[in-house]
Amino acid sequence: MVLLLETHEHVHFSPVSYTRFVWDITLGVMTPFERAKREFGDVRCWSPRFRDEVYALLGYEFTWKGEEIFLVLNSQFVYPVGFSFEKGLGITPAGQWVYLVTDRLSEEELVALEGQNVNWLAQRFPTREVTEGVYYRDVADLVNQLEKSIQLFEPYFAESSEYTSPQEGVYIHKTARIDPYVVWHAEEGMIVVERDARVRAFSIIDGPSYIGESSLVDSGRLREGTVIRSHCKIGGEVEWSVVESYSNKHHEGFLGHSYVGSWVNIGAMATTSDLKNNYRPITLQRREGKLDTRTNKFGSLIGDFVKIGIGVMINTGTVIEPGANIFLEKGQVQPPKYVPAFAWGSEATYEWEKFWRDLTTMMRRRKVSPSQGYASFLQALYQRLVQAEGIL
Repeated sequence: MVLLLETHEHVHFSPVSYTRFVWDITLGVMTPFERAKREFGDVRCWSPRFRDEVYALLGYEFTWKGEEIFLVLNSQFVYPVGFSFEKGLGITPAGQWVYLVTDRLSEEELVALEGQNVNWLAQRFPTREVTEGVYYRDVADLVNQLEKSIQLFEPYFAESSEYTSPQEGVYIHKTARIDPYVVWHAEEGMIVVERDARVRAFSIIDGPSYIGESSLVDSGRLREGTVIRSHCKIGGEVEWSVVESYSNKHHEGFLGHSYVGSWVNIGAMATTSDLKNNYRPITLQRREGKLDTRTNKFGSLIGDFVKIGIGVMINTGTVIEPGANIFLEKGQVQPPKYVPAFAWGSEATYEWEKFWRDLTTMMRRRKVSPSQGYASFLQALYQRLVQAEGIL
């Protein structure tokens, strides 16, 4: 059995991690959980947040309950296809553990793994320096490490008989629909179009890019470093961004160097800026404080369940927490660079009953029904983030 572990570093992935564990965030072209399930089959998950009363409400199906395991994987590590997990503790040159192969795992060792107590662990297990793969340090790396991570997955598609290759580096699932007059540029990296996806005429796709299952690219321009997950509708221009499942950016407008959660709707002509006019490094303002992105190219972090109205111009380095409804109010040029969870415009709060009504309406349109456990979790999270103004 494989144990997928979220460490205390989950706090560095806010606000994305408010509504999802790190193993449920797309790193490369799939989530760590999806990948572990694909490669190992029998997977369990553990996070110190399971001890928190809010996250305990999720009743997570794959929660580890002390079963025997042979491999512990850090959710923040994207390893190359064919990576060899040698017995002992794998450590990056920067000193983070990324995997542990062991015959057993004590409670004391689990706590050390949660807290990245590598010095203590190195006294109990043989160590190996891991220079391959990508380690995600924080939420900024969801953008910074995207292009490098995408490329690590190419062997999955190159070696599969389920995909055809109209040209080198392009992998199209046999059930995907590709209209005439689509242009592929795979010179800089692979392009993948998944099962039942559709790419309409006059779309331009630059690699590396990934178009997920049942997603639609509607005469769009997907520049390098773009990952579109399943059941999305995408138009306009997207560059170096992740769009999680069931989100729409169907119309004109630019999305660049950004992360977009699930069940997000971006209105027509809404646009993100991903570069300051003075070319200075970009800092994100989050609930927990400021975060240096370590780059001068960064757009926005847009949490799950966000709605962005038509024509909204979003500033460089904007952080929009989950559940916010963004639109321009009288006299307003653009929204603030930090938008709290469940905001209604710039001044009000999205009332819980209205938020839940609107979300379930959106889900029903896609024939999806949230579980009662998830509903209870979201309501408890709402109370913590809005009514108690808490920090997770």
